[in-house]
Amino acid sequence: MKLTDLSFDFWIEHAFAPAVRVGRNAWFFDDDCDWWDPPASVAVGHITRLFADPVPPLQWFADAQIAQGLTYLFSISATGGKDWLSDPGTPLEQRLACVRS
Repeated sequence: MKLTDLSFDFWIEHAFAPAVRVGRNAWFFDDDCDWWDPPASVAVGHITRLFADPVPPLQWFADAQIAQGLTYLFSISATGGKDWLSDPGTPLEQRLACVRS
């Protein structure tokens, strides 16, 4: 199912909470997994907030879960690539703030 409207906290839980499967593909390669596919401005906002201060939202997750979550969010092999930062519908200043974060 496509997830388009997740709050920041639910997004963190969705991306980073799944268990890491040793010796198996990550959860996001399952045929029936839920995918985060928000409007670009929402994605840029969540990513900016995460990278501006990552410790509080990620402190409860193991390093392997954080790595898996970042792979899910940013690896072209996992997501097929997203154009969140190049979307002209998102104000340039918001996109630049994301890059700076």
